[in-house]
Amino acid sequence: MKINQLSYYNHELEWQLEPITFSDLTLLVGISGVGKTQIIKSILNFKK
Repeated sequence: MKINQLSYYNHELEWQLEPITFSDLTLLVGISGVGKTQIIKSILNFKK
């Protein structure tokens, strides 16, 4: 499965992920606390 774009809103945490567009190679890089893990968790929630 290839994910081209993702937007997400968690009602419990009131946490929103603005739309992200993924290319063929995507790296999630950033300083601590900017939401890299939340992006991964958002993608994994679609599997449930």
